[in-house]
Amino acid sequence: MIGCILIWELFNLIIFWPRPQTSITLTQSHSYPSGHVFVGVCFYLSVSFTILDSTNKLDKKIVAWSIPIILSAMISLSRLYLRAHYPTDVIGGIVIGILWLLTVVLSFDKIEILLIKAESSLKMIFKVRECGIVKDPLERWTLFG
Repeated sequence: MIGCILIWELFNLIIFWPRPQTSITLTQSHSYPSGHVFVGVCFYLSVSFTILDSTNKLDKKIVAWSIPIILSAMISLSRLYLRAHYPTDVIGGIVIGILWLLTVVLSFDKIEILLIKAESSLKMIFKVRECGIVKDPLERWTLFG
């Protein structure tokens, strides 16, 4: 979530879109992207990915996808209803939130794959050591014991 907030702050530093003049809210921050929508999408979908990772049941998967989508839609519609954002701000918040979350999820998948490979390499090294064969740093196979 910290990365999500930092990305939103970065966008606010780069893009200076003013809020709609008819806004009901009294905030002074920039309009694009909608921070509420962006953080909401990141949070609710990350909870959804966590639930999806821990279950194989179809009914739980449907609930794990529907609740975050409904909550994100409610946040988006409320930002439009309050006229705090233009539709492009809300759409931008959704798209950037999904892209950021996919980046994080795919990064964790890559890290998990690397950890599994490292674990299997360590197991192989210990099996080789048990047999009495060791590969030294100079890339030569030697027999010890």
